Amino acid sequence: MIHTRKVQTSKFKQKHPTLVLYPEKLRYSHSKRYTINRHALLKNFYFIFIFILICIAPYMNLLFSQAGTVGQSRIYLTTVPGSSEPNQDEWPMFRGQLNHTGVAHTIYIVGPFWNYSTESIVNSSPAVAGGCVYVGSNDDQIYCLNATDGVKVWNYTTGGDVQSSPAIVDGKLYVGSNDDQIYCLNATDGSKIWNYTTGGDVQSSPAIADGCLYVGSNDDQIYCLNATDSAKIWNYTTGGDVQSSPAVAGGRLYVGSNNDQIYCLNVTNSVKVWNYTTGGDVQSSPAIVDGKLYVGSNDDQIYCLNATDGSKIWNYTTGGDVQSSPAIADGCLYVGSNDDQIYCLNATNSAKIWNYTTGGDVQSSPAVADGRLYLGSNDGQIYCLNATDRTKNWNYTTGGNVRSSPAVADARVYLGSWDNKVYCRPKIIDITPPWVFPPSDATHALGSSANITWTLYDNVAGGQYRVLLDGSPYLGWATWIDNTPFNVSVDTSALGGRMYTIEYYDSIGLWGAPDLVFITIEDQTPPISNTPLNATHRYGSVAAIPWILTDNWDGGEYRILRNDTPYLNWTTWTSGENLNIIINTSALGVWNYTIQYNDSIGLLGAPHTVFITITQQEEPNGGIPGFTFLVGLVGLVAMTLNYYRKKRGLKTRKNQYLNIKRL
Repeated sequence: MIHTRKVQTSKFKQKHPTLVLYPEKLRYSHSKRYTINRHALLKNFYFIFIFILICIAPYMNLLFSQAGTVGQSRIYLTTVPGSSEPNQDEWPMFRGQLNHTGVAHTIYIVGPFWNYSTESIVNSSPAVAGGCVYVGSNDDQIYCLNATDGVKVWNYTTGGDVQSSPAIVDGKLYVGSNDDQIYCLNATDGSKIWNYTTGGDVQSSPAIADGCLYVGSNDDQIYCLNATDSAKIWNYTTGGDVQSSPAVAGGRLYVGSNNDQIYCLNVTNSVKVWNYTTGGDVQSSPAIVDGKLYVGSNDDQIYCLNATDGSKIWNYTTGGDVQSSPAIADGCLYVGSNDDQIYCLNATNSAKIWNYTTGGDVQSSPAVADGRLYLGSNDGQIYCLNATDRTKNWNYTTGGNVRSSPAVADARVYLGSWDNKVYCRPKIIDITPPWVFPPSDATHALGSSANITWTLYDNVAGGQYRVLLDGSPYLGWATWIDNTPFNVSVDTSALGGRMYTIEYYDSIGLWGAPDLVFITIEDQTPPISNTPLNATHRYGSVAAIPWILTDNWDGGEYRILRNDTPYLNWTTWTSGENLNIIINTSALGVWNYTIQYNDSIGLLGAPHTVFITITQQEEPNGGIPGFTFLVGLVGLVAMTLNYYRKKRGLKTRKNQYLNIKRL
């Protein structure tokens, strides 16, 4: 409905620019009095009709002009500095608006996010206008990036670090640099319109109001320049560097200085209205709300002063320097401190509502939008907290300190980090954390190949996960996709139970509940035995069966049965050892020896049996018992008979010889 009214108003402005820009003229006509002679008019109906038209015409004109002015008021407040809140699609300057409340109102969307790498750390806080993000970097550059996808539109090179935060007004960009310059660039193409030289680094962020630029410099000066042509209107000398950024409200300028002072100046002529002395440098930038000034100081204090006369209303003590600039919303003050805390105080009486502990100094200035608080910390995190009760909605880890302050526009959060990057994070992110479909506990064999299959779910897209094994890192951070199963390899090299834990968060930093899976690794391969052959042994001889048991772990126990009767009781064995089971050869016959065995976790191996034959005398090749003896005996008899036969033959031949001789 508001959007439609804006469109109609824009058309009306084109047709009636004078009526929109100068509604006081209409109010003047509306206030005119008319003196009418009723009796004269009653004489003629025609004159009555004319009179009525004359009377109502100004009112009809005023009606239409006021309708246009109401619609235009929203547009005017977003395009002309001095507004109390920015357009929901823009954050055109440091702290969002001239009174530095740090408050935005945006719609709820889930949008893309990105990061852009510069060549150095990013201290500058982004400004968002016209679909672009403008930010400085310590690589001396001013960048213009597409707010949707982070693509670089242009960059401009200055002569020093750009820690100042840009202000975008009427298509022009205003920013300071550590080359002592204040720059005015064309916001569309980055071309230089003008630059102005001060006497020191310009780390203060400009404020633009009513055609004037207000900014501090490290030459101790506060400058007022003509925003169109850089002509100096006035300058005011403080007693220290002015790194605080001016806030403008009610025709006055409020700013801090490194001489421990807070100044209130007349914006027209730089006349000092009042100053207030704190106990430390004032680098924090004031916020002006309902006639009160809120600001931090390096004396560890947060101050609330009367914006009219500078009198102190209250102060609150933190545990460190307060360089962060306060945000004021719904009666609460939000600010960071160098004691690692984010504070929420009652803006009326300084009563602490809550504090939240980060892991580093909080020099980033918070932004508040739709009940959530956004800011960075020197622990490298970007935080989104519930502004009411400090509940963490999400956090995102960058690679360096986050001193840049967030710009909240078009439901996105933009800020820089010391890891040289500019980040865009979706502002409202689905507040539902991711969840997991939990796999069951499982048992796997030693040395086997096994996985745990996890499936993570999210309302957006996915995120990052890691796996811990018994509480120690096992698998580093990796990407997961919504509703897409993935496998994590299980370590099966050791027996026992192991606990695998998955930790995960989604694309906007919401953490899901960790899931634990208990995996048991068992030795599921039973031991095995070699297979000695059956054998025959001589009665009374010494013989053994060469059983060797093996296992993929270490060993176990075995026993021996002889003809199914215990022969050797349970005893231990070692994998690969030759047991050499001595057999009993004291009884003739055939005997079966059986080995029964298990491993160290109780797995039984297959029993093995060897048949052993015990004989009186062992015969080779299975010969007939006594055969050799008989053969030998027969041979001996044959030799004896042959001997006597030969002896008898000799005697006979001798007798024959003697007989012949006698003759």
